[in-house]
Amino acid sequence: MTTYSHDLRERVIRAYEQIGHKSKVCQTFSIARSTLDKWLALRVETGGLAPRPHRIRGHSHKVTDLDAFREWVKSETPVERLEELIPRFEAHYGTPISYSNLHKWLQRIGWSHKKKPSATNKPSR
Repeated sequence: MTTYSHDLRERVIRAYEQIGHKSKVCQTFSIARSTLDKWLALRVETGGLAPRPHRIRGHSHKVTDLDAFREWVKSETPVERLEELIPRFEAHYGTPISYSNLHKWLQRIGWSHKKKPSATNKPSR
């Protein structure tokens, strides 16, 4: 879906106010009739023609500011296990978070899972 410029929206509304015929205005500006109807409703609701802000799709995000989260993780004392960070996150942000969700956000800021070298079953030569 195309987001039309604010200038075009204003010109279309002015033309509609002068002509008073929606179909002619829509043909002139090559827009759909439903688009004009939505812009008119938007002007009645908000008093302006600025597009509504986009909603973040999907589940509600636990971390809204990635830079602040990165700084918070750096400020926390080093932890050996991710489970130790979960209660600290919940106390700091005031919202519960799952292990997998916290792991996902740590990956997004560039933190990786460091595996310890495991003992081998084969004898070394």
